Amino acid sequence: MQYISGFNILRISEWILKLLYLNILFIAFSFLGILILGIFPAIAAMLFVIRKWLMGDTEIPMFKTFWQSYKKDFLRSNLLGFIMTFFGLTIFLYYILLNQQSESILWLRYPLLMISFMYIVFLFYVFPVFVHYDLKIVRVLKTTLFIMSVSPLSTIMMIAGCMIIYFAISYYPGLAPLFGGSLTGFMIMWSSYHAFSNLKQREKEATSQNS
Repeated sequence: MQYISGFNILRISEWILKLLYLNILFIAFSFLGILILGIFPAIAAMLFVIRKWLMGDTEIPMFKTFWQSYKKDFLRSNLLGFIMTFFGLTIFLYYILLNQQSESILWLRYPLLMISFMYIVFLFYVFPVFVHYDLKIVRVLKTTLFIMSVSPLSTIMMIAGCMIIYFAISYYPGLAPLFGGSLTGFMIMWSSYHAFSNLKQREKEATSQNS
């Protein structure tokens, strides 16, 4: 019993160190691209490493795997990130313009809030889709829209998990530079991977029924 307990503590400590190291890589490589060009490749590389873990490859060389993904998808991940930033800034601009209008059209805030919520959910899914599937950017956007529309449970898990992490970091701000990025990335990728697996299972069942 003591051996099992000691083994569990050892495994937990190992994963804490892995998440800490991954967060350090995420921050370092974000600044390597002076944030503007580094943040999106760093996000993609972090999620790529987490995807490997979720697929059972937990002993990968983290630095090498992170760096290879960072280099390989540097341009494509930045393109995707800039597209998402453009959409986000557009929504924000609409908020500013709407607040300057008369009260007669303030009801437009409600559909804009819905659009904003959909954008946030889309943003959560789009990079996991990017690293999981080998698709062109346009196909990444279309696939993301499809997956988020058929995966309500995964979306709920994702939002709930990210809220828990947010409140934990708000209560203990010192956790942010240590685990903020990697913990959030793990929750987002884990929930997304759950959606991907469910979709794959449905496709298998549909294929077996048609054959």
